Amino acid sequence: MNKLVLFLCCIPMLLLTAQTENDNSGGADTKRDPAKVQKEKEEQMAQQMAKLEEEANKGNRSAILEVGNNYFYGRGGLKQDYKTAVSWYKKGAELSSRQCQFNLAGCYIQGNGVKPDNENALKLYKTAADFGLRAANINAAILLDEKKDYISARHYFNEAAKGSNSKAVNFLAGYWEKGLGGLQSHSTAAAFYLITAKTGDGHSQLKIADYYNRGLGVKQNFRESLRWLTLAASNENREAQAKLGYCYINGLGVQKDSEIGFKWYKKSADKNYPPAQLAIGNCYATGRAVPYNPKKAFFWYNKAAKLKSRQAIFNLGVCYATGQGTAKDPKKALVHYQKAAKLEFSEAKYTLGLLYLTGEIVQKDEQTAIVWLYEAARQQHSEATRQLGMCYMNGLGVAQNKDSAFSNFKKANLLGNSAATVNLGEMCLDSKFKEYNPKEAAIWFEKAAIKNNPDGSYNLAKLYITGEGVPANKSHALRLLLEAANFGHEEARALLKKLNVDK
Repeated sequence: MNKLVLFLCCIPMLLLTAQTENDNSGGADTKRDPAKVQKEKEEQMAQQMAKLEEEANKGNRSAILEVGNNYFYGRGGLKQDYKTAVSWYKKGAELSSRQCQFNLAGCYIQGNGVKPDNENALKLYKTAADFGLRAANINAAILLDEKKDYISARHYFNEAAKGSNSKAVNFLAGYWEKGLGGLQSHSTAAAFYLITAKTGDGHSQLKIADYYNRGLGVKQNFRESLRWLTLAASNENREAQAKLGYCYINGLGVQKDSEIGFKWYKKSADKNYPPAQLAIGNCYATGRAVPYNPKKAFFWYNKAAKLKSRQAIFNLGVCYATGQGTAKDPKKALVHYQKAAKLEFSEAKYTLGLLYLTGEIVQKDEQTAIVWLYEAARQQHSEATRQLGMCYMNGLGVAQNKDSAFSNFKKANLLGNSAATVNLGEMCLDSKFKEYNPKEAAIWFEKAAIKNNPDGSYNLAKLYITGEGVPANKSHALRLLLEAANFGHEEARALLKKLNVDK
């Protein structure tokens, strides 16, 4: 088990050492034979081990533990023998020796002298812990955590934390943060994270930075957030380094400095942190913080993709589709889109939906398009949800159903998609649709216009010109048309020209 570290509890045995200095008795200055000295040592060790085993056989728990440890480590003149060590630990465990129970549990974890058995190890750790051996609490808790027995795990983490076990404190913080095995409390979680953060633990420092940034469990304080984030980054926490890079690149809480930001990204990326590698790729792809270099962007996307970054895999697909940083290869583009989609990346699912809808790269297949759009919409991808509405509106891949179209447009609108807001307005102007309501249409168009959607401004302007759903107001209509025209809306420009208005 990677999480458990085997520590054997042992009582040191005092061994008599044979005299090795010159024997000057009788005035004679003679040297002792090294082989004889060694033989005497071995005889003394054998005698001591015999006495120790004699005491152990009488049921002396300290002696049993020491004999077991001697066999485990191969000391006291004994050859290392895990199986014999286990047999002695078992004897001690049956006599309620906490240390023997603990050491035997370690043997079950590591498979030393016995077949690996986590269940037996857990029982022994719990027994030793319940008998008051603090060191057993953390191991029992970790095994219980892996079994998802969070209620019991929380108890043993609590006991371990009483002994100032930093790992237990960190686990407890996570338990309180997520509400595992009991109540959720961000303030309690923050208090636990703060304990280990002050000892220099980078993970806890990052957590405290996040709490201060979000105002969870503590009063929101961006300065404190940045301080802890910087400490975590300086303590080589790669996630903190990436986040600190983002702060400098975007000037969040610090003076904007792209060079410093990129350096933090690079430190994190060099530790194989995929989000940082992706960020570096984006920097090269956009020319932000570094000179535009699509080949280097492709290189970093590739590194992040190898570490299963869904966004990086998708970005590689875009690079192959457009020929940015690599040779254009539609087949490879499709492969990467599919890989990202299998990793539940909603943008990749949406893209596949559009490709099958249009027949680009793949053979046109509207039914397959619907499957991918539905999958992306299920993950609350706003544009996929809107496109699904368009398919229902036009009967593409599904039977035409205006009610379903309206429903999907509403969902997309709630997800912040202003184009869907315009679609809702357009449907409310359809006299053959049951939701026909010009006043309602004007409301939808206005909501889209407020979001700076030029189609919303254009459609609302037309209503003000005709007086449909709203009182006729040419001056207001002109203002809206100018807004749309400023966003490059060609129909708005054409209507302004028709109305003899010089934009």
